[in-house]
Amino acid sequence: MKSTLRISPAQAADLRWLLAGRSAATFGSAAAFLALTLQVAAAGQPLLLTALYLSNAVPAIAMAPLAGRLVDRVDSRRLLLVLGVVQVLLAATLAVLPHTPGEGILGGLLPLLVAQMVLQASLAVTLPCWAALVPHVVGEQAVARVSGHQLSLSALAGAAGAGVAALLLEQLGFAATVLVQAGAFALETLAAARVRTVRRPQPAAPRGERARGGWQVVRADRVLLTVLLSSVAVVLAVEATNVLRPVLVTVDLGAPAWLYALGTSAAFAGQVVGAQLAGRIGSERTRVLSCATGTLAMGSGLLLTGLLADAWAAAALGLLVAAGSGAYNTSVGALLVLRAPDASRGRVLATLTGCTRTASVLALTLGGLAAGWWGAAGSYVALGGLAVAVGAVMVVVLRRALRDEPAAAALVPAVP
Repeated sequence: MKSTLRISPAQAADLRWLLAGRSAATFGSAAAFLALTLQVAAAGQPLLLTALYLSNAVPAIAMAPLAGRLVDRVDSRRLLLVLGVVQVLLAATLAVLPHTPGEGILGGLLPLLVAQMVLQASLAVTLPCWAALVPHVVGEQAVARVSGHQLSLSALAGAAGAGVAALLLEQLGFAATVLVQAGAFALETLAAARVRTVRRPQPAAPRGERARGGWQVVRADRVLLTVLLSSVAVVLAVEATNVLRPVLVTVDLGAPAWLYALGTSAAFAGQVVGAQLAGRIGSERTRVLSCATGTLAMGSGLLLTGLLADAWAAAALGLLVAAGSGAYNTSVGALLVLRAPDASRGRVLATLTGCTRTASVLALTLGGLAAGWWGAAGSYVALGGLAVAVGAVMVVVLRRALRDEPAAAALVPAVP
């Protein structure tokens, strides 16, 4: 890693701890969420599953303004260590809370959902804190490459966490499975303690002037504004089809469970490939246009999936959609970190999280409505067409934005 990224031994050590800590947290969160999903589903009330999904998304939306200010006003080590301890305690609490699924939300599941919401509120702060720390650890020229590595590891850790949870639930039960998350957060907290690089607060505005919020920073940059708005449409289209995919593949097309699982595995592989390719981009112009290219890839894959209506084609095209998603997310993350002033990065990253989580909530509703209107295959066509249209608009708008700011289009020295 040191020779690839051309960073010092101290930077390489910090980077290893950073990636290990984030991967551990993703692993534990995936394991716990699968356990919570199955526990809530046992109540036999679909409304409770909706409540669980909302408990994951709403805290990030509500916390976005405060989370950004905390990240930019408190040094990273203190923030990560304090919240790390809080997250360990909350994760352990989830495992020991009494719960009786058969009695519904007021009979025992409400404490689980409340604890999950508090935990997600703390994660709404730590996630942008880690992201804003990356340029301080490796330097700005390596941010895109590290973002690609981090997204790839997150995809693999998430898949592994869900797989381990399935085994533990069968052998040891709910509490032991959720305790995996507490252990994972403990490892992340240890990693935060071992990272020697610290991002310290900087003045975000001259003395006597009010610092700009995340939205104000984004609105002042046409590239960031276009990318942020497009992310809402992309999340709406892609995550709405996540709701539809099981129906399309296993019900409408009659595919066996193993073929559905194969498509899921292909999606994880596609995310890794897309993230790694986007992480190698050294030109800001190319990185900006990679956002549009990734959107077009996702939209084309969804559109063709609906038009072809074939289970094997759906599995193969899922690889294209996931690769586009990996490239898009890596490029967007790098752009927001690199184009936002360091003193405001926490607020900008928290704004992105708030917007995408809002879109995720809307996507749950959109997926169900679209299935009722057009059926699963027709919904894929409509949502894929939406993503393709967004990608085409992005190409035009982003090219004009870069043309109007020659300095922003200059090449950044490539990372070998």
